[in-house]
Amino acid sequence: MARPAPLSTKLKVYHIVVQSVLLYASETWVLDGKLAEELRCFHFQHLRHILNRLPVEQPDGSIRHPPNSDLLRDARASDILDVWRARRLTFAGKVLRLQETKMTRAALTIQDPPGIGRSWRAHVLQDLKAANLSEEDAANAMTWRDRVRALRLRSRKDTPEDLDPGKTGVTESPQLKPSSSTTVDRV
Repeated sequence: MARPAPLSTKLKVYHIVVQSVLLYASETWVLDGKLAEELRCFHFQHLRHILNRLPVEQPDGSIRHPPNSDLLRDARASDILDVWRARRLTFAGKVLRLQETKMTRAALTIQDPPGIGRSWRAHVLQDLKAANLSEEDAANAMTWRDRVRALRLRSRKDTPEDLDPGKTGVTESPQLKPSSSTTVDRV
């Protein structure tokens, strides 16, 4: 009889295989609030399953899930939206380092037509501002990588001191912060 996989193996499979498939080509996504919340729900549901954290029924009949911050801490994981933003900023840094004559680089200078909503470019500019980065910062690939990595790790409780957000200038993103717990009325 085969033994169940250890927790560390389950988490590695989730981070390496599941997240890679889930976030495939996410560097070019433009997420609205509903899709971002669905992505976060997927992430936390799977962390609950892997960590075997069952919801608890409250006296009023509602279901209370363990706090998301506890799941992230115990899984040594980052919020999925921080991972997604870091991937987008990594890609944006590569694009910003291209010669200005390259079509991909030129796409960042095109202004958004009115009435079509916010484009990928607008979201990248918002991410740059939230991460306290500028387009000029992309010229140094090593510094860019370290600062984007600090952004990805900011929701983890085990952030190494050398990537402390205070030292790298990374600030909290103003949008879609993780909630500490989730309560739902049905299973």
